Amino acid sequence: MTLLCGPDPGYGCTTGGYAGKSEDWPGKRYGAGYASQNAYGYHNCVLYAAYRLQANGLSDPGWVGNASTWDTQAYAGGTAVDQSPAVGAIAQWNGGPVGHVAYVETVTSSYLEVTDDSVDLNRTNRWRIAAGSPAWPDNFVHLKDLPAPGSGPHDVNGDGRADLVIVGTGPTGSGRTEVHALNGATAYSTWVGHWATAAGYSNSTSDRHVMGDVNGDGRADLVIVGTGPTGSGRTEVHALNGATSYSTRLGHWATAAAYSNSSSDRHVM
Repeated sequence: MTLLCGPDPGYGCTTGGYAGKSEDWPGKRYGAGYASQNAYGYHNCVLYAAYRLQANGLSDPGWVGNASTWDTQAYAGGTAVDQSPAVGAIAQWNGGPVGHVAYVETVTSSYLEVTDDSVDLNRTNRWRIAAGSPAWPDNFVHLKDLPAPGSGPHDVNGDGRADLVIVGTGPTGSGRTEVHALNGATAYSTWVGHWATAAGYSNSTSDRHVMGDVNGDGRADLVIVGTGPTGSGRTEVHALNGATSYSTRLGHWATAAAYSNSSSDRHVM
């Protein structure tokens, strides 16, 4: 766990315009009377998390509690709570007397970055946490996730840069269709990652491969287009989930289009 900014007794390490004020539903729930205070203003991890969620468009969820209860309360209200980080999600830890929450700023295949505030300690921070670290959050609470800033159909790691994806259609060492992604932020001089996908070989002359955000989570999904012949008699879409490193499928669909296997047909997202 690497400290990238802070500890700051003010709000220089947080984002989104947070200034430790006790306003609106975040202030009513977690501000004056609940937060600690210094010369700069109020400090509370849950105040900051609620502030960022409100800025993302979340209305008062109707519950209040220490950070250690955010996972169970959110889940009881129908919110997704899992171990999959996403930009805009709330990272949640159950340790200590009241737990802790932070706002997820960046997600890559090897680390995430969060910003947080701290009650009683009266300081804000920005942290980088490596995948597999003992400091990795216990849960991610998806109250109002956002796509990664600047993310696009070819942005594999959510840093706002277009990555180069090489699709191994088969034969491959894994016996599956494979994804090999080069990092746009390093001018493609380093790898983002290598993954064996949930799909078998996709090396038919009728298979096409495109990247796009199929499910609206801000991650680049891999789409295998079956141009024909297909079982349905239509052009088919087979989508693999970028958020799970292509290890799960988003779905299989027969489209409204007839076969699109002409040499003049092109497929884009």
